[in-house]
Amino acid sequence: RDSIRTGRSAGLEVAAIVTDMNQPLGRAIGNAVEVSEALECACGGGPEDLRELCIELVAEMGRLAGVASGDEMRTRCVEALANGSVEQRLRRMVVAQGGAEDFENALPQAPEQAPATASRPGYVTRIQTDEIGRALIDLGGGRLEHTDSIDPAAGLHALVRLGAPVEEGQPLFRIEVGDADRASRARQRIERAVEIGEEAPDTGPVILERLDS
Repeated sequence: RDSIRTGRSAGLEVAAIVTDMNQPLGRAIGNAVEVSEALECACGGGPEDLRELCIELVAEMGRLAGVASGDEMRTRCVEALANGSVEQRLRRMVVAQGGAEDFENALPQAPEQAPATASRPGYVTRIQTDEIGRALIDLGGGRLEHTDSIDPAAGLHALVRLGAPVEEGQPLFRIEVGDADRASRARQRIERAVEIGEEAPDTGPVILERLDS
């Protein structure tokens, strides 16, 4: 709400969307893997929660700008994803900034390492998302200091969601990095961060609240 008040004090139309932070948005965590997933979304695919949030954000921006109502903007977004115009615009933006139109072929890829797995059967009751972020840092995909180098190929893929039933030894996250020692540290952190219980928790929508005041 402070951000909304700040924006409006500058004469801007501002709103906010509060989203669920109890599990990763989408499935990819990391630099190159998230770009790849964003392209999937622009092509009309990708994880449902990521696609839903993108549509809602664009719809809200269009509504605030006076382009159309929220419902009309959502319809336009769905149509644009289906007819390929979103993908075309994304590729044009990349080219305008000096990249290649087929930029996905230039994304770095790391070899897959042993996955983080469930220690027991049950249901995924909690995912400590801050620890998942630290696991990416363990892989070299994030920084602790501003001088740290980044491995753009390092990444994680979430293979389960909150409430999912799992068996002992079932993969929870796929780990992609070239360094086996880094992968081992990340794997241990992830396996501690994903909690398994006997009962499935209640899960809610990706969008929890809309604020415009």
